[in-house]
Amino acid sequence: MGVDETRKNILEVASKIFGKYGYKRTTIGEIASSAHKAKGSVYYYFVSKEDLFKEVVGKELNVLKVELSRISEGKEDPINKLKNYLVTRMRLLSNAVNYHETLKSNILDQLDFVEDVKNEFYRYEAVLLSGILKEGVENNVFKPIDYKMASEVIIMVTKGLEMPFFLQNKYKELETRSEELFNILMTGMTVK
Repeated sequence: MGVDETRKNILEVASKIFGKYGYKRTTIGEIASSAHKAKGSVYYYFVSKEDLFKEVVGKELNVLKVELSRISEGKEDPINKLKNYLVTRMRLLSNAVNYHETLKSNILDQLDFVEDVKNEFYRYEAVLLSGILKEGVENNVFKPIDYKMASEVIIMVTKGLEMPFFLQNKYKELETRSEELFNILMTGMTVK
């Protein structure tokens, strides 16, 4: 197995173990054993457990980036683009179990090392959403708005939903209400 393949294998194994047991209860020894590697091999590729977890969360968020970029660059009208963006964001995050770990208040202080990954994703989202909103204004679909501020509000709303959706395991129950939330959001932004 080559260097890149070994690193990828360790990341995949770590993602599953972190996802199953959580950050606190997972050890590098467990990851190494499950990957059929020596503990030192894991440390060769990742400086620490924190570094490994940060990369696992980053990988989950990269999946979102790819899909959300595809939507924002698509040919749909801005209203459908925004709707698909929001629905897809929540659907993909529902599968990002390691990202969920970063939302738990009982370990939040201990996971501050992933804040730069989350903040980078926040900035990325703000750019994508601003682009969709700008397109909507230019096409006279959305009212004239401050794109940056509006994108930050949308992100705050979606981040506010992450706790009940994912930590309280209500995603399936609340998923159907996403349409209602989107309609409320559109009421304030769309040109009548």
